[in-house]
Amino acid sequence: MPAYVSDRQAEDSGLARLANDIGITTEEILACRRYTISGDVRAMEGW
Repeated sequence: MPAYVSDRQAEDSGLARLANDIGITTEEILACRRYTISGDVRAMEGW
C-alpha cells in the first residue's frame, strides 16, 4: 500500500480484510502501517 494512501483508503482497499484474515483488528493493522511508514514507535501505542 503506497504511503500517500490515507488510512481510510487503505482500510477500504483490503487492509481490513487482511487484518480479519490474520486475526487482528483493523486499528492494529493501521497502527502497524503507520509505524512502517513513519518509523515512529508512538504509532504503536496502545497495541
